[in-house]
Amino acid sequence: IHGIGGSTQLAGLDPAKALLMFLEHVGSAPLAGFNADFDRMVISRALEQTLATTLRNAWLDLAWLAPALLPAPAKSRNRAAPATLDDWAVQYGIVNESRHDAVADAAATAQLLQVVLAAAASAGLRSLDDLLGLEKGQRWLARR
Repeated sequence: IHGIGGSTQLAGLDPAKALLMFLEHVGSAPLAGFNADFDRMVISRALEQTLATTLRNAWLDLAWLAPALLPAPAKSRNRAAPATLDDWAVQYGIVNESRHDAVADAAATAQLLQVVLAAAASAGLRSLDDLLGLEKGQRWLARR
């Protein structure tokens, strides 16, 4: 799925060290992702299993926020499935030279976050709580 081979995985940092570095880096800052529930689940599971701790940071999911604030990408209008990160990238001229590479995907997500934040500001959303409320509303509407 992710294209990360066994030798690359084995060459990585010790999981406990990597997670401690991650926690130090993010501090209490909100985290953002595209389909962030997956990221949240993987990171939470690793933290619980490796360090017996939990992550309390707020998460913003651009898969819910982007469609609430921006015109849908042309490609996604022609199918029933929700727009992908690739669809949004094409719509807003975001180049991702190495899809499914953690750093390249994070950079593309960060650029989409900037577009979403600009749209949020134009819509009068000024705080993290405003964005979290919008995301919660979008999730609620999807269940209806």
